[in-house]
Amino acid sequence: MKSSSLRLFNISNPISHKKDYGILYNKHHLLTDPFGTVNQRIKRLDKYGNSLFKSQHKITLGAHTYYYGKIGNDYGWLEKNKLTSPPSKPKPPTNPIKTTNVKYGISLNKALNIQMNLGAKPQAWVSGGGWRNATRSEVRNFLDTSHQKGGTWDYTFLNLDQRQGISASVLNRLLLSNRGILTNQGNAFSRAASTHGVNEVYLISHAVLETGHGSSQLAQGVRLDSNGNISNSGKKYYNMYGIGAVDHNALLGGARYAQRMGWDTPEKAIIGGAGFVSQNYFNRGQNTLYAMRWNPRNPGTYQYATDVNWAYATARNLESYYKALGVTGRYFTRYIF
Repeated sequence: MKSSSLRLFNISNPISHKKDYGILYNKHHLLTDPFGTVNQRIKRLDKYGNSLFKSQHKITLGAHTYYYGKIGNDYGWLEKNKLTSPPSKPKPPTNPIKTTNVKYGISLNKALNIQMNLGAKPQAWVSGGGWRNATRSEVRNFLDTSHQKGGTWDYTFLNLDQRQGISASVLNRLLLSNRGILTNQGNAFSRAASTHGVNEVYLISHAVLETGHGSSQLAQGVRLDSNGNISNSGKKYYNMYGIGAVDHNALLGGARYAQRMGWDTPEKAIIGGAGFVSQNYFNRGQNTLYAMRWNPRNPGTYQYATDVNWAYATARNLESYYKALGVTGRYFTRYIF
């Protein structure tokens, strides 16, 4: 464009305009100049995933309005008609919180004895790495609900057998950014929730914990041959919830389970794993993290994990995700001795 041609346009001075926008047309590009052509392209907008465009100021060029701002790690210009309002957060629920108290059928001491006498001993994480058998006092701390009140503890009792109906785009933007293999898998988690009647925020919390924020080898996929042996030329299978990953050989056990279930994509592993949790735990009345870990109806059987801290650690993520979404849990089931 010749400099003399610019006189044909009425260009305003930049004015401050601080506002966040979503991307309406992600096939367009961020530009170095407001009226840039192909030579001024920085990056195509779909490369930024679900990132918001954070406008800093604007100008008008004839009948067109352009915003300058940041998206991802880049700064540049976008025309107004390429942008839209950002996705809104879910509205906080107006219904009151409801807690149902359920009495254990046995005493705390008897439940504790059952746990301590299991063949697969309750485990505690060693500072610096590795596992050891948990002490009786450690097991009691996580088993005894009398002191487990407020904050993260409450989320160990949150009912998990109900879909929240949060859009995939909101899940991607607020919970699934920079999560390794789980990044932008909001649609898979939404489908898992609607298909199997499971809380999608819980599913994400569980998967993030089990996969080390989407970075574990089991989550990234393990190649197995047709006999279930690890092979560089084998097909990849994925496991996002640690199902079948028994402690003595977690990687191979989890990979073989995924192979039997046909989980050869991350999406299949997310959706199929949700079905496993629903069928094998929720259908048994174990619809909270506490109940999945300790099985109050039948202690010592069908317990999801050996880690004494599993329910609390998962609940910590769950609580933080609810805060990020701007909502709180509403329905809780607390077991008491």
